[in-house]
Amino acid sequence: MSKAKLFTERELRELETPTAELIQAAIDADDKVKAKELAWQLHTEAVSLHDAFGHWITSLLTFIGRNYGDEALEKALRESSIVVFRPVAQLYEQCEKQGNLRGKAELFVRGLRCHYVPMKIEEDEEKLILEMHPCGSGGRMIMDGCYEPPTSFLKIGKPQPMTFGQKDFPVYCAHAAIFAMLGIEWTGAPLFFEEPSDQLGKKPCRLYFYKDPKATPEEFYAKVGKKKGSSRVKRQRPRGGRAVSP
Repeated sequence: MSKAKLFTERELRELETPTAELIQAAIDADDKVKAKELAWQLHTEAVSLHDAFGHWITSLLTFIGRNYGDEALEKALRESSIVVFRPVAQLYEQCEKQGNLRGKAELFVRGLRCHYVPMKIEEDEEKLILEMHPCGSGGRMIMDGCYEPPTSFLKIGKPQPMTFGQKDFPVYCAHAAIFAMLGIEWTGAPLFFEEPSDQLGKKPCRLYFYKDPKATPEEFYAKVGKKKGSSRVKRQRPRGGRAVSP
């Protein structure tokens, strides 16, 4: 028995068209209501995929940590972080060569905007300080109870550099320490530094972007097991990948 079609031909064409193009078409047609509706639709689509991939990554890290231990977990975090973080470092290097400090700072902020939450940004003479309210990735997982049953993502029990010296540290959040380590190893200073909250999921973490990375305080190096001025610079190349947000 045949069934009625679910969509008209026009609706099918809309479904197959990227939402950003539909927004542009609505703007060109001066349909402000439609454009606004589509803008929020695009936001919802992006957040859904963002969260799904975040949970997928955290589930994989949980499996590695629980079955193979902290050493294997850190190796996995390093290997995967190189693939996504090295392109970011290369973009920063290009901006530095061009003397484009503003452009470098905008890259930093735009990357974090991909978490789709409100941000607070302050600037002084030496740095930008950024907070997400709430954290759009690791913080939201904590708030949503993902580290409690039934999801029960891993908390790294032992204080160590990849946990910023904290105990019972959410495994997803450990990538922030790895990013700092890689920046130090590649260039002698963090490309930026994320200082975890003392109440993760309740109070926001703070991200520091120093206009001169060498001005990063020594105490930040110590949090990830490094000493300022003594790190051996390693030039590592990723096996591929694209720049993404932290």
